[in-house]
Amino acid sequence: MEQSVARRLPEEFLELPGSPSQRALLIVYRYWPAYPETEQDELARSLHDILEPLLRPGASAIPDALRDELERTVRSWETQAEARDPRTQSRATDGIGHSPPRQVRFVSATFTPVEGTGYGARVTLEHRPGDWCVGFAQCPSEAQHLQCVAAATLDALRQAVPEKGLQFELADAGSFEACGKTGVLVSLTVNYGERSWSLIGLCAGTGRDLHSTAALAVLNGTNRLLRTG
Repeated sequence: MEQSVARRLPEEFLELPGSPSQRALLIVYRYWPAYPETEQDELARSLHDILEPLLRPGASAIPDALRDELERTVRSWETQAEARDPRTQSRATDGIGHSPPRQVRFVSATFTPVEGTGYGARVTLEHRPGDWCVGFAQCPSEAQHLQCVAAATLDALRQAVPEKGLQFELADAGSFEACGKTGVLVSLTVNYGERSWSLIGLCAGTGRDLHSTAALAVLNGTNRLLRTG
């Protein structure tokens, strides 16, 4: 774990939707997706106990002591989880296909009516300078715009990460309100060979439209596993 991950968890916790326990689980799913469910639940409980007071009335600035406690807690949990199952470390650090990191940059996302078929989304990613991957998806109604954009993002990712046997399954996508901002949360599954990962991606819509936010939520949810960040 990078030291900066644990120390920035308070801000992420405050921006997430849901109950305190749901927020803690979302954080675990985002940064530690490859660990067994029992280990994830244990870490989520620990994070909840440390971070939940930040939501209480009268909570002030986040103290350095709390960040220090988070860092110690996560480091201790990782050490114990890996001691119980040495394979955990390799599962947590291996990328898809053991391939080198890939820089994938978001370019644009659009959602427009398509004559006779409903609506269509187009998402463009840049794999290398000047090398674009364009994904498409369609849906019958405007109400499904976030799911459609998320599906188009996954279509573009398939081109940017052309590993044989790699499959994406979008479970759902929706918007949330937190700290006066509208964000997008996506739930998806990545299948590769005999292995499967359930991932959560989210992005706060600061200074961008909701469709770009949906595309970035997908990238945020997959970049650690696919090594595209």
